[in-house]
Amino acid sequence: MSKSRILYKRDNRICILTKVLNVIPGEGRSEDWKTGLLVSTGRQQVILNCWNSKNPEKPQMATRAKQLKPGDTIVALIIAQNGEFSCIAYLKDEGFLSIDNNGYPIFIIYGNVRICLLYTSPSPRDGATSR
Repeated sequence: MSKSRILYKRDNRICILTKVLNVIPGEGRSEDWKTGLLVSTGRQQVILNCWNSKNPEKPQMATRAKQLKPGDTIVALIIAQNGEFSCIAYLKDEGFLSIDNNGYPIFIIYGNVRICLLYTSPSPRDGATSR
C-alpha cells in the first residue's frame, strides 16, 4: 500500500487505512503514558496520540502502539479536535471496528476475518420446527 485511504469521515471522527511511518516514545507522567504514531493521511503527515487510561479495564492504547513498527499497515479510528489527533482504536492484522453513525452502526472489517452467521431458535435441534 503506497497511499493512505480514508474509510470513514464524519464530524470529528476519521477512520483511515495507512502505514506507520514512525513510533514516537511516550511522554508525560511516565514513559508508558503516551505514544505517538507518525502516519500519512494522504495530504499530510500527522502524529496520532495513543493514550493509556488510568482505568485498567480500558484498552491501553499507548502500550499497544509501542508494539508497532515503521512500515506496519493499520486501520486507525481517530478523533480530531483542536488540531490534535487521538487514536482511539486501531487494527493491525485483522478484526473489525464499530463506529456509531448517528445511531446506525458502521462496521469496518479488516484482514482475513471469518464471518459466522449465528442461528437462533426455533431450531430442529432444540425440538422446535418453524411454521
